[in-house]
Amino acid sequence: MIGFSPRLLYSLLSNARVYVEPFNAPLQALSDARMFLPYFGGMINGTVIYLRNAGCVTYTVLPINSIIFIGAVCLLAARGRERLYRGLLVFTLFLYLLPFFVIKYTAIRYFLSALFGTALITGLGIYELSLRSKRAAAAVLVLFCGVNIFYLSANFFIPFSRTGGNCLLFRLGSLVEASHHLVRTDLLYDCLDKNIPVIVSPEPFILPNIQFYDLNHGNFTTYSRSIERAYDRFYFIDYAQSKLGIRIDPARFPEYIVTRDCTGLKNFSVYKFIKKAGGRGGLKMKARD
Repeated sequence: MIGFSPRLLYSLLSNARVYVEPFNAPLQALSDARMFLPYFGGMINGTVIYLRNAGCVTYTVLPINSIIFIGAVCLLAARGRERLYRGLLVFTLFLYLLPFFVIKYTAIRYFLSALFGTALITGLGIYELSLRSKRAAAAVLVLFCGVNIFYLSANFFIPFSRTGGNCLLFRLGSLVEASHHLVRTDLLYDCLDKNIPVIVSPEPFILPNIQFYDLNHGNFTTYSRSIERAYDRFYFIDYAQSKLGIRIDPARFPEYIVTRDCTGLKNFSVYKFIKKAGGRGGLKMKARD
């Protein structure tokens, strides 16, 4: 819900329509949640994040985070007389199950609250262990921090910088991980022809980023979410490799010369539109909801 709420707020403020999945049947939602457990484990260990945003896993990720988390759950459950612990475990489970009742196509951002809960549970589990054995708790804490620092550096920061954040799609049964927003928009901005004055993009996460990088240069004069007939030269930019992405068919724009640009970018589809001599303008394409 945290991930979906910005779209709801945007729709309320701009009077735009926003697509919401129908409320899923409880039994189907629970089945999806059970099937999604390995994926959630990949979030806890970082595998999914490394794959989606770096395009590869340089060093195989051992499920140390999951093991420590399960140990913490067992330790807190054993302290069942502590109402706070019981409430935290039940509430984190609720946060994990909630997205499956609301939206079919899942993304990491929908599970941020549940991930925060797992981090808190892990920390409390190590704290409870320290009350029994400070040496054992210190060893677990050193292992936990050291391994994650290594994995974050080797599997995320270095590959992300080197590849520019090669976002990927993940599918598990009917569940699709469809986030694309942690990408290197500066690479997109650098490759654009600054003589093209107009940027058209249906994605609200693309336009503001390009405007940010162009703030001091002033190369682009118009930013729009739809194609207008008055545009003689413009870029149409969308995310690539996505079932949500719009694929431009040049045949739909007979009065424009449409070519692909910035083909070296893996995260974006960039189309350059140049109006033909004597053309009156092409088909207007509205941004998707």
